[in-house]
Amino acid sequence: MHHDEGGVLAKVLGWLLVLMVAASIGVYAYVRTQEPLALSEPTVGWNDAVQQAPAPEGADVVLTVNGQIYVATTVRNTGRLPVTLQGLGDLGDTAQAPYIPVEILLSTGASVDPASAATFSPVRLARQSGVGVLVVYAPNPDLVCRLFTDTRNGPGTSLQSFPIRYATFGIDATQVLSFAEPVVTVAQPTQQECESATGT
Repeated sequence: MHHDEGGVLAKVLGWLLVLMVAASIGVYAYVRTQEPLALSEPTVGWNDAVQQAPAPEGADVVLTVNGQIYVATTVRNTGRLPVTLQGLGDLGDTAQAPYIPVEILLSTGASVDPASAATFSPVRLARQSGVGVLVVYAPNPDLVCRLFTDTRNGPGTSLQSFPIRYATFGIDATQVLSFAEPVVTVAQPTQQECESATGT
């Protein structure tokens, strides 16, 4: 009798283990494929270095030494599970993007003044909750300046997205967050502007 009960218990425990493994695999697959984060409407600004460098027609700004562009927005969790924001994600191939995101700060989601923002630390977002952030863009140090000439020969580059790292139940993932429309258009740099801004 006791032998039969032990066999039944072993089977039950075995099935429970199988179910737990299957559930874990399901959660992992869901987390790795979901895109739970969304952005609010942005507020855009830039520092004096950018302000003092006149932009050509069709562009908002130019690449300039010590230039910084600030994009304030709110990151919202629209998914089914809580997430923890961990910071900027891997930029991947930034190619010839004049400005790239270099820092993310905690803010009101509307102010573009970095002095009023706080250093980023991990933030847990429940479902349908959000947090204000300020994303700082700076000159791309990996620009290949020899590909540019002394004149602007092409269209500008638009800033419209940034990657962010997050975790759900300890599983890390990255999502590239994009605004509905470009927030800033950067004029194609000249070779001199590129070399000055990147120090090459």
